[in-house]
Amino acid sequence: MLRAQVAAARGDASQAESLYQQATDLAPTRPEPFFELGVFYDGRQQHGRAAEQFRKVLEIAPTDPQAWDYLGLSLEALGDFDRADSAYRMGLARNQGPRFDPMLHYNYGRLLMKLGRLAESEEHLDRAIRLAPSMRAVHYERARLAERTGDAAGALGHAERALRTADARGVILDMQVHYLLSRLHRALGNTEKAKEYQTLTEGAEVPLDARRRSAR
Repeated sequence: MLRAQVAAARGDASQAESLYQQATDLAPTRPEPFFELGVFYDGRQQHGRAAEQFRKVLEIAPTDPQAWDYLGLSLEALGDFDRADSAYRMGLARNQGPRFDPMLHYNYGRLLMKLGRLAESEEHLDRAIRLAPSMRAVHYERARLAERTGDAAGALGHAERALRTADARGVILDMQVHYLLSRLHRALGNTEKAKEYQTLTEGAEVPLDARRRSAR
């Protein structure tokens, strides 16, 4: 699989896909090649193909929480929210051992917020913060949740922590946090701070590949 990873890193998607598929043919009873192929498809936003590979992983290793998490992400991207919800819960019920996945609570919390199940979302996003306090995305999503529940002051605290947390991968851009901070300061009557962050938002440039970035 190393050759496939090298091909993917240099941008040769066709060669990478072919090498990953060869790996699955050579080791059809091992979950790792199918998992890596699924991650490859996930990174290319080919969610249907990704889901197919993660299902194959789970046929071999049904207790793998990372495969359940990725399956949930793929199904969510396909708009299949019921099955995504089930996949995340299956992963959480098995989230232990060497394949422990600290992202499961974050991903499930985001889905629950999307579905309007805000109290449940809060529980999982709070757990995500405890598991991954150095990840900007968990603080940003927790701020968005607090804003939705009408807690602008609480949301401001989470948003400020998100801004202080570096995000080298660019999953959550400074511009996104600035826009959220502008909105929250405006809601709290802090007009000057709102204008300050709005100016920062308007002067920002969006990387071309920003939409393809994931917190995974």
